[in-house]
Amino acid sequence: MRFYVVLLSLLSASQGLAQTADVRVLVFSRTAGFRHDSIPDGIAAIRRLADERGFVVEASEDPTVFRDGQLEQYRAVVFLSTTGDILTRPQEEAFERYIRRGGGFVGVHAAADTRCRPLDEYSGCQGCFTTLGGHGSQADDLFYTVEARYTDAGGPGVGSLTARTGLILQPKRKEAEHYTRQNGVLLEDTGDVRGGGQNVGWIDHGDYLVFAPVNLAGIDSLSFRVASASAGGRLEVRMDGETSPLLARLDIPGTGEWQRYIDVGIAVEDPGGTHELFIVAKRNMGDTGLYNINWIDFHGPGVSGASSTAVADADRARPNAFSLAAAYPNPSNGSVMLGYTLPEAALVRLEVFDVLGQRVATVVDESRVAGQHRLRYDTSVLASGLYLYRLSALGRSASRRLVVVK
Repeated sequence: MRFYVVLLSLLSASQGLAQTADVRVLVFSRTAGFRHDSIPDGIAAIRRLADERGFVVEASEDPTVFRDGQLEQYRAVVFLSTTGDILTRPQEEAFERYIRRGGGFVGVHAAADTRCRPLDEYSGCQGCFTTLGGHGSQADDLFYTVEARYTDAGGPGVGSLTARTGLILQPKRKEAEHYTRQNGVLLEDTGDVRGGGQNVGWIDHGDYLVFAPVNLAGIDSLSFRVASASAGGRLEVRMDGETSPLLARLDIPGTGEWQRYIDVGIAVEDPGGTHELFIVAKRNMGDTGLYNINWIDFHGPGVSGASSTAVADADRARPNAFSLAAAYPNPSNGSVMLGYTLPEAALVRLEVFDVLGQRVATVVDESRVAGQHRLRYDTSVLASGLYLYRLSALGRSASRRLVVVK
């Protein structure tokens, strides 16, 4: 209901302004990326508001209205769940002039996903490009859109036709304040020493955040930047609904202060396809003030490589070095992805030790081929604390730290 308040205040800026039929509002809902099923409901809600306040609503997805002389008939323009690059540069410039002349603008729901700046264009049937790293500490909401276009040669007496499709590439770090929608939470400027702009707070039992579109292909685990001055709570990851089948569950511990943050995470399996990602807060019915969330990290190769299974051997190309990869998520409170690289086939031992040097688990003890290897290790059987995991093979060894938080 947030857009009711914004739109109402905009149209009531002058006394009695919204009480005349001379006030016209354009609701623009064109999409060039993900399309939300809620768009018709949003249009209907704004029409009900118009009936109550006495102004006229025109709903359209025709971008040609964005030109000088045409936009002036509207007191305000509402972008309702628009996504992707929906206006040409001349149309954008006309819209900017309209706003500078005093025209109103309201962005609702996914409108922040609108207007992608062109970076490059490639010809041919296949290719690759390099994405830039995110800027999580600057709290931005950058993402990539990829559009594919095909134009045929036409035929005798028939012009060529062009078809297009697109997808959205989300960043590996998603600031929590850039949710698609939410239930029950509020935002505040974060005090996290690692930055992040705003964090999501005032999270009670049953509240949730939704991020869309999300595809977990190539993602092995999620980690959350969280803080809690209370006893914490549980965090559930679900797809397409707050009561839909559970993808992952992890415990959020108390950290002593609302702005003392830690990272907790859990391994996940790709359910396949593109979904809405629900982050649902749980403890006991009626409990309030569970924890804060600053951001979410998505770990794994993503679209740069194939998604993993519970135990996966990947990239059989002969590597150059013996190495032990950093575990993720780390800290862990459920399961963790471990990885290592072998320059040649070898007998491998991968073991976990506590701080006293006692071996608590043997994860791998068998021959493995050359290449990069990833596997999932269940940390739920370990007590909270600091551990070392050590790789031994080819007469060499390497160790790294692992933190388990319950």
